[in-house]
Amino acid sequence: MSAARLLRRAAQVGVLAALLGSCEETIPGELVGAYQITMRIDDNGCGMGALPLPDGHRYAAELRAEGERGYWRVPRAAPMDGRYDEDERSFRFSYATALELGNADAGTAGCRVLREETLTGEIDARREEDTLLGEHVISFRTDPSGRCADVRGPLGPFVALPCEARYAVEGTPRDPF
Repeated sequence: MSAARLLRRAAQVGVLAALLGSCEETIPGELVGAYQITMRIDDNGCGMGALPLPDGHRYAAELRAEGERGYWRVPRAAPMDGRYDEDERSFRFSYATALELGNADAGTAGCRVLREETLTGEIDARREEDTLLGEHVISFRTDPSGRCADVRGPLGPFVALPCEARYAVEGTPRDPF
């Protein structure tokens, strides 16, 4: 599968969909809240070819916690762990993976791009319903230990690297999945 196709598929499944789901799911932590998430583009410096998450992208998520450890759970993906502060009702999750963009036939095998995601936010209880508000930042950069310098022209769907996309995230309560 081409790198551009891989990026599109990961983005379309939803936040953190690059994580691999498992057949037997163990649900960590206690449910803090289940939300219908809507993502609004603040800036997509990576372009729609590299990160085709449209403005208004929606998905279901659960916020779970066990002590200070937090979990962000979306259907058909492994939970992402991070931090949850019960007193502040705030959270922070991070994820990183490497994507192979090189091509052995072109002599560029070993060209990797690092995808890093950070999801931060809080639950705002001042509204009629407990609304989740936050920011999701997705960035891409070449792996300095890779062979991307050997690639002439754009790298897959990327015209320029590094790049970053920022989304405002809002979640309204829904039933758990």
